[in-house]
Amino acid sequence: KRILFSDHFPYNYTPYAKRTNGYKEWSNKDTLGECTEFFNNENGWTFLQGKGIAQGRLWGGCIGVLECIKSTDYWPDKTFWKDKVLLLETSEEKPLPDQVGYMLRNYGIQEILGKVKGVVFGRAKDYSLKEKEELNKIILSVIRDEFKVSDIPVIVDMDFGHTDPKLILPLG
Repeated sequence: KRILFSDHFPYNYTPYAKRTNGYKEWSNKDTLGECTEFFNNENGWTFLQGKGIAQGRLWGGCIGVLECIKSTDYWPDKTFWKDKVLLLETSEEKPLPDQVGYMLRNYGIQEILGKVKGVVFGRAKDYSLKEKEELNKIILSVIRDEFKVSDIPVIVDMDFGHTDPKLILPLG
């Protein structure tokens, strides 16, 4: 309620104790609205790099959907990115870690990674532990090694996106 209907800052978030990859098959009326198996969220959020507090306005969404609006009238101009915190997450389409790396490189080529105050990834839906490790390795490699952005926080496995439960993150 406080996040949706007031301007009291800052918002303090903590990881949920349990997580799930979402809901059972929506076409089955008998299980409509039921979640798949819950797991302990033992590791919480993972900080790939960065320390301290980064502040900025949140902007982002599903990395696959954002690919569809690049170079359109809906894509923000170069000045927009200053002091933003970039939120990205994957969908049930489960792009390969290499594909996420290709998409993330585009943010680097556009000089977005050098302007934002941080990059936060939601928990990757339906990825195995091995796939998550590969994804995290690629995310850090693209941001830190390829584009030399080593002074911002990069956090993965946050509770937003296509998994449950979700934090409410006020964009803008």
